[in-house]
Amino acid sequence: MTTNNIINQISSAFSLSEEAAQTAVLLLEARARTLDFTFDEYIQRYHPDGIAKRDENLSDQFQGYVRFLGDDATVVLNAGKGANFNTFVHECAHVFRRQLVGELREQAEKAFKIENGIWTREKEEQFANGLEHWIKRSRGKDRTRENVYNKGKSFINNVYQGMDLIVDIDNRMETVYERLFEDKTNIFNQKEYEKTVKEITEGKLPEKTHIFLGMIPRIYEELGFQRLPMTITGKHLYTTLRANDGKFESANYHELGEEIIRQLPEQLKKPLCIVQSSERETDIVSIIGLTDRNRKTIIIPIAQHQKGNFNGAEIDVNLVRSLYGKDGFENWLINAIEDNKLLYINKKKTEPNLAGGLELPPKLYQHIQTRSIRLPDGFPHSLTASPTTDVFGFLSNNITRYKETVKKNFPERFPSSEEKILFKKTANTINIQTQNIEKQLDLARKVGYIQGVCECVAALGDNYTLGKKLLSEMNVNKDMAQKYANPETYKKLEQGIFAQNQEQKVEQTQGVRR
Repeated sequence: MTTNNIINQISSAFSLSEEAAQTAVLLLEARARTLDFTFDEYIQRYHPDGIAKRDENLSDQFQGYVRFLGDDATVVLNAGKGANFNTFVHECAHVFRRQLVGELREQAEKAFKIENGIWTREKEEQFANGLEHWIKRSRGKDRTRENVYNKGKSFINNVYQGMDLIVDIDNRMETVYERLFEDKTNIFNQKEYEKTVKEITEGKLPEKTHIFLGMIPRIYEELGFQRLPMTITGKHLYTTLRANDGKFESANYHELGEEIIRQLPEQLKKPLCIVQSSERETDIVSIIGLTDRNRKTIIIPIAQHQKGNFNGAEIDVNLVRSLYGKDGFENWLINAIEDNKLLYINKKKTEPNLAGGLELPPKLYQHIQTRSIRLPDGFPHSLTASPTTDVFGFLSNNITRYKETVKKNFPERFPSSEEKILFKKTANTINIQTQNIEKQLDLARKVGYIQGVCECVAALGDNYTLGKKLLSEMNVNKDMAQKYANPETYKKLEQGIFAQNQEQKVEQTQGVRR
């Protein structure tokens, strides 16, 4: 699906101008980058059936809804007759919320006071309404995104009237929304990784307890893995690379060497085969196209839903338990195939007599030929391709059994499938049935008070001394002004009294007077 096709889908479904639809795509591209996806990969992953559709039969009381296709964030955005740019942002927010994993998910759950990891319909709507309002008011910290935010603001309709103007976003929520579009913690840096590998080669232990190998590759998501950071402990990276130097008495050293360990992040993206572990039923074992110094095929056991230290916080990770050359590899793999534990095979790299392939022994492939091989949704493929010409092969029945095993062990990570979240919004109001009216009134009074003070200070012009005194006596600070004042009013203050050089000038003037 080309970018132009996506723009046309969004424009047609949500009744947007071409420029507004292009801005919608810019927001999605920013989101994709924080997940370490290209835009094409993002669309394939989360919108395999198309990004948006028009539902002419939708009741007029609803502007749109999201229809999740499975038990993750795979989705189609649906728009009603009254849909607009707000509707697009609102529906995307429900998708972004389901994309939250690891430390950012934990941060969001604290910000929105989520109990036991369960997002109620009220909280889902609070998150979505908050994103609309954040884009409407946002300045963002990443200046490379400024153009996207400014365009987004211009297309967010001023549909809030009266008390419904107020969407209370505290600093923790602000941070969550910012990280949806600006977070760089999930972007893998090969040079930094190679620096760590070099240090281990020289006998130094990594400073970090867990080494980042990149976000989980797409191929493992097809097996049910969440898009979490993939890590390996510093200890295991050390013992797989080096010969036994006695630093860890009870550890198994594998002496794979610097060159093989350097390739680990890339090799994880292109396994020859993946099988379900016979030792830990929720783990998988990835077989890569490399061998150790004894010519034994290297395998990589991987566990999902583990805890690891990443960027200074303990979060959920997909953990590489180790990697090593497997003794008795052929018999081990044949047993896995016969036990219906083979989940995936890269046929281009394993089929006998295929030019350029890294062949497994022919007798292994004989055990695979009669099994059901399919290509996953979202992967480029031909619907008419035969099993022997498909590059990727996923064994549907085995994967289904494996996913059920994972769900049984981690039920809290799987929301209900085929869920719809309807967006009920009239032309003039946001209808949140569970809003606390008294809280709205208090917040409205606070906003009116702060806006009034800020307007008075802005009207003082260059009289910064009097302006600072007024702000101090009225107990209004910069953070409060940024959060509650009208954006135009705050901009005047930001360029004037809140500017660093002006604060310094005031302090210098006061110092002279003393």
